[in-house]
Amino acid sequence: MLNWIALGVVGYGLSFGIQTLSGDLYFNLFLFSLTSIPSKAIGMWLTNRLGRKKATGICFIIVGITGITGGVLQTLDAKYKETLTTVLAITANASIMAAWGTVQTMTVELYPTVIR
Repeated sequence: MLNWIALGVVGYGLSFGIQTLSGDLYFNLFLFSLTSIPSKAIGMWLTNRLGRKKATGICFIIVGITGITGGVLQTLDAKYKETLTTVLAITANASIMAAWGTVQTMTVELYPTVIR
């Protein structure tokens, strides 16, 4: 349950924050949408290669690292802060999209057959 809540909150938070990222709003929205296709394929590949728990863990770790790094970056006075924040947000969004498939599959397999 917490996986679903975490993915939903962070995913919608990133989606609603696209307009605050640097660069063109429409190009950022295009990049967010474009990265979801290969990230889902990478998520399926990781799931088949490592298993559902490890693949989900890797995706969550990437989201956590990019989120914390982006938050710390906002407090610093870095030269390319806006560009780095945009790249980190797109990376976090791609990891969230990869994690959705693994979490959904894992959730279905956890329930008994009678409930499914």
